[in-house]
Amino acid sequence: MNPLEELYSTHQGKLSDKWQIYLREYDRLFGEFRFQDINLLEIGVQNGGSLEIWGQYFASAKKIVGCDINEACRALNYDDPRISLVIGDATEENIYQEITNISDAFDVIVDDGSHTSGDIIKTFFRYFSRLKEGGIYVVEDLHCSYWSDFEGGLYHPFSSISFFKRLVDIANYEHWGVDRKRNGYVAGIADHYGIRVDEEILSHVHSVEFINSICVVRKRSYSDNQLGNRICAGDLELVVPGHTTLAGKPHTAPQQAHFWSTLERAPDEVYEYNLYRIDTLTRDLDEAKELHAQQTSAIAARDAMIQEMLSSTSWRITRPLRWLKRRRLLAGRLMSLSCSMFRNRMGLLGAARRANVVYRQGGLRAVRTALARLEGEINAAPRLASPNMIAPLSYSEWVKEYDTPNDRSREEIRKELEQFTNLPKISIVMPTYNSNVKWLGEAIESVRKQIYGNWELCIADDASVDPSVRSLLLQYAEKDDRIKVVLRPENGHISVASNTAIDIATGCWIALLDHDDVLAEHAMSSIVQAINTYPDAGLIYSDEDKLDEKGMRCEPFFKPDWSPHLACSQAYMGHLVAFKIGDAKPKFSVDLNGSQDYDMWLSVASGLRSEQIIHINKILYHWRKHPESTAAVPASKSYADDAGLQAVSSFVQKRYPGRKVQAAKNDWGFTYKLDHAVGDDTKFSIIIPTKDKTDLLSQCVDSILSKTTHKNYEIIVLNNNSEEDETFQYFKEIQQRDRRVLVVDANIEFNWSRLNNIGVQNASGDVFVLLNNDTAVISPDWLQRLGGYALLPDVGVVGALLQFEDGTIQHSGVVVGMGGWADHVYRAARAEHTAGTGFVSPMLTRNVLAVTGACMAISRERYEVLSGFDEEFIICGSDVAICIAAHKMGFFNVLCAEARLYHYESKTRSSFVPEVDFLQSAAKYAPYRVDVTDPFFNRNLSLSSTEVRLEGQPRVS
Repeated sequence: MNPLEELYSTHQGKLSDKWQIYLREYDRLFGEFRFQDINLLEIGVQNGGSLEIWGQYFASAKKIVGCDINEACRALNYDDPRISLVIGDATEENIYQEITNISDAFDVIVDDGSHTSGDIIKTFFRYFSRLKEGGIYVVEDLHCSYWSDFEGGLYHPFSSISFFKRLVDIANYEHWGVDRKRNGYVAGIADHYGIRVDEEILSHVHSVEFINSICVVRKRSYSDNQLGNRICAGDLELVVPGHTTLAGKPHTAPQQAHFWSTLERAPDEVYEYNLYRIDTLTRDLDEAKELHAQQTSAIAARDAMIQEMLSSTSWRITRPLRWLKRRRLLAGRLMSLSCSMFRNRMGLLGAARRANVVYRQGGLRAVRTALARLEGEINAAPRLASPNMIAPLSYSEWVKEYDTPNDRSREEIRKELEQFTNLPKISIVMPTYNSNVKWLGEAIESVRKQIYGNWELCIADDASVDPSVRSLLLQYAEKDDRIKVVLRPENGHISVASNTAIDIATGCWIALLDHDDVLAEHAMSSIVQAINTYPDAGLIYSDEDKLDEKGMRCEPFFKPDWSPHLACSQAYMGHLVAFKIGDAKPKFSVDLNGSQDYDMWLSVASGLRSEQIIHINKILYHWRKHPESTAAVPASKSYADDAGLQAVSSFVQKRYPGRKVQAAKNDWGFTYKLDHAVGDDTKFSIIIPTKDKTDLLSQCVDSILSKTTHKNYEIIVLNNNSEEDETFQYFKEIQQRDRRVLVVDANIEFNWSRLNNIGVQNASGDVFVLLNNDTAVISPDWLQRLGGYALLPDVGVVGALLQFEDGTIQHSGVVVGMGGWADHVYRAARAEHTAGTGFVSPMLTRNVLAVTGACMAISRERYEVLSGFDEEFIICGSDVAICIAAHKMGFFNVLCAEARLYHYESKTRSSFVPEVDFLQSAAKYAPYRVDVTDPFFNRNLSLSSTEVRLEGQPRVS
């Protein structure tokens, strides 16, 4: 029986390298398995020799599975039929499925993969569940977890070795002495890497052994991981008496909390978080200082320019334009005309000449058109260059100025209510259980203070053991006959309690309120206003914010209008939600505790038309943050994350019956994504207009050919008046290198719309992807992601998340009306999942009114219904116009955040925009550019900046 080190020293096949101490220890660790018919998985095989050696070492093994992310490993072949090799990232779901299809359980798992902490931890949680009881999970090369390049360091709170040290505590779970779950203990690490931790799996951690750079985790059933009963041998107690009576008794942990056991997060994690916050605040301060300096400079430049203009002879020449002031045109518009032309290097005299030419050729109407166009140029210009930038408001300032009721506003609401013919009773449903009585009292009082009085508060207490809770509820029930209380005899959890509250409801509308949150005093009146404005409404929701530990309002969430695909990414409706009672009262699912509200409003929405789902652009709900609340610590209710996934899955099945669309967890807690099974027979036509610039074009095409996982596509390069020999040589070479590339001559005067329509005419795909030549693929599954949405029956146009070369955001959806015309919200922001910014995170897939044509997907069927791109536009605007047209036809446009590309932003064309594009945009963006706020933004948020911020009075529409 040759030891493993000897097998290595005599091996002649494919190369494998292991540290000497590993081989010596493996003989001890694997000895019990050596002659059994085991299954083995090794992640990270490099040159592949280890699989051959395992085949010799475990002579009776049934299956030996290897996995490596390196595509070069496809060249590895094995004569041993027991050996299987999977190529790909073991942390990804599709590779996990491929591995477990070969063997659904393993006796030995060896992780010799990337050695980064994130990958090690993600891999452990994927595959430890597939380890058989009594099996061994080995992680090699943990020395890398001390190095920064591998997401580690000696005191790094999220390194892989820090995680495995935590598993030692997991193995000692029965001794903690506090009421805490195992997965909550590692929640900080799980959140850091965006993974889900299964409580049940952690209960099977039997032992954790460190041997230099190896960690060995053994798996046993939960019953085998307990101390068991005390065994006492003998009966003489000569030194320490009293132990004889302990024989046969189990161990009991003292159930008393103390500081070090009741911390919400580990001190090192808190330290890391505080460092991050300090760094973020420092950067924000530096940016604010820079912004202030630029604003000051811009104001000085503006003043100098005005002074130059007033003292110039050209001022006299512009007298005909100033005459327009007497024609009810603002002087500011005239100034904008001159300033804009000056910035475009026409000079003041050129500005005057241009204005006179426009006036002579078209009269006053033409001048008005020119002014409108130039206003758009000014509004669309980078904000730092604008002398008229409006300073943003802090949320506390905004609340004080625009969202604090007073006697006058209350009286206006009462008068409005008197005009309504429909004044329905609203049943406010509230489950309680061991509530903080102070917060519970505040929640109830917020209902009693409602300006609208036709409500009932239906409270079901879920067998609270704290007598003060029930006492308070009964006092309120006696004080106000609109408050109805049911005291449940046994605890049934939140869904059961909520259903009990619904059972006693008699109103025709139901609104949801948590026992520790607060309603704005105009909440119910705002719902009644919506009911009267939209008589067919079936579901109503509002904006919300949070209450900090001092009861101060913070972290507003200004939501978009009904967005079904955002609803698949996040429970964005949150609070306040009200729904109309139909033939039967809806009930909360008892299997989805923690996300029962999410499931409820998704289920209600499934039975409604889009126009029946109404969004109130007001903060009507204040969500209290405290340690047990997901408002403060999302991981505090990890079971709710699982329930949220089930809620989304159910919604997707109802919305897309028969389609291969599945909900999956996203990289951040309580967020989700849709995985689309796009068949191999689905063909994509990628259309790329270009003129020379082969350095950019080749980078774009190479990224598609080398990274794209879906192989059924064609690339149609539209040659638009290229001139350089290098370009034509590249056209020849790339078509010879890959038959999927076709170059089509389109030697017309540049017209973006016309070029892409020509591309479609030459395309044979089911989905068209319009792509700039200055882009490059980041996510290999980008086509499946874009096409999966584009082929859904309710989707119009789909866009990708585009990033600048430095990784910041170039495009995360277009807001029509931003900057005067349309612009990219979150432009130049960091590409990271955000909360508390005031709007939806840029990293979540959501519905938008428009996306950029730099990367735009549309199905053939939808393209034909929309009659293609509007060729009356020349350079820009038709991408937004076709999106608006799709929206008006009832389709939802989607920003797919999982499809990511780099965009180096228009390096091949000038920034000039012809006047006709402004005229077309003014006509075809309507009504969203001026009269109506983009429905997928929020009328409380600023349109003057791509940064999400508050800066003044909310818009009326």
